[in-house]
Amino acid sequence: MDLVHRKGKGEFRSKIWFMEKGKGEFRSKIWFIEKAGEIFEVRPGSQKKAREIFEMRHTSYKITVDFFKADFRITFKNSVFLAAAYLLIIPAIRGISNLDAARSAHCLEQSVALIGALILIPITKGEMGNGVKEIIYTKAWPYRKSIGLRFLCGCSMVAALVTAFAFVMRRGQCIFPFWKYVWGAVFYAVFLGLLGLVCSQIGSHVLAGYLSALGYWSLCRLQIIEEGSAAYLFPVVNGSFETGRMAVLVSADLILAGAVWRLICKGN
Repeated sequence: MDLVHRKGKGEFRSKIWFMEKGKGEFRSKIWFIEKAGEIFEVRPGSQKKAREIFEMRHTSYKITVDFFKADFRITFKNSVFLAAAYLLIIPAIRGISNLDAARSAHCLEQSVALIGALILIPITKGEMGNGVKEIIYTKAWPYRKSIGLRFLCGCSMVAALVTAFAFVMRRGQCIFPFWKYVWGAVFYAVFLGLLGLVCSQIGSHVLAGYLSALGYWSLCRLQIIEEGSAAYLFPVVNGSFETGRMAVLVSADLILAGAVWRLICKGN
């Protein structure tokens, strides 16, 4: 009986040992899982570290949001108002109702696309002065990051305004392939804005940017750059959307965007 009793106790202790070992392995697995997820709930004192990480991330997010709100208002308040006012007077300058595909394309190219220059060229206006640049470049917030956010916001507003105007044209019984013309006009507007932005960076003044964008637009408007020529980048020719010309336009946008980035990095 004693032998059986002692053997039973030994088996019971063995079971307890295996159960405790299993619990230890289970706790280890939980620790590794939570470590990978950055939850830090198993090790003593890890809650403090988790709070510190959360507070750092929350502070960084708050700084980004606050900067974005203030910078957006300063950068785009005047340019967006001017672009919206310009779009409102287009119907008074030229008709936007009952147009066929060719005339709809002319309206988007010759009138609506100019909002790209109005919105995108001023995104670096506030830092044009050398003294201002020296201050901006010493800040912890990267100047390149500011310009990148402004550019993305500017492109989004250009796309929204062009799309809204195209909807108004469709309500006015204009006949054209909607999304093809809209995207063609958006990328062409961005091209005019980027062309002016590059020239404004080179000339260190937004006036140089406006004159360059207006110069290219005028050459096309006066048919010095004829519709359908290699230098004519609007992707609709004689009412027909050309995919190859659209690809050239997108490539030109990318090249100009890279040039702007290089000029900003060079200045930084």
